[in-house]
Amino acid sequence: IILAFNQKNFERCLKEWTEIFGEEESKAMILRNPGLLAVNPEEAAKATDQTMTFSYIVAATRPIGPVALPLLLALLLTPAFEAVSGIPIRSTFISSLTGVDSVTVANTMN
Repeated sequence: IILAFNQKNFERCLKEWTEIFGEEESKAMILRNPGLLAVNPEEAAKATDQTMTFSYIVAATRPIGPVALPLLLALLLTPAFEAVSGIPIRSTFISSLTGVDSVTVANTMN
């Protein structure tokens, strides 16, 4: 997804959010999630409390993005890596956490 920022929309979006959340809260929301500036004013008018909530989530998770994205990719690719290499990563890991032998864990997972 490519975010295209149209400067002509900024003022209109802020106006819509100000009517919903108030001026200070709207400005703080935009500082937490600058991606909101790519929103069309028509969509900004449909903002709910979830818009404000997600701005906090974006602000909280932004610092871990450089680490979280590769980690998520590695977790998603683990089954494919196991299938190609034959190395039972998941069953070995779960076995070490639970104390159950890895063969039993592998049989349970399949």
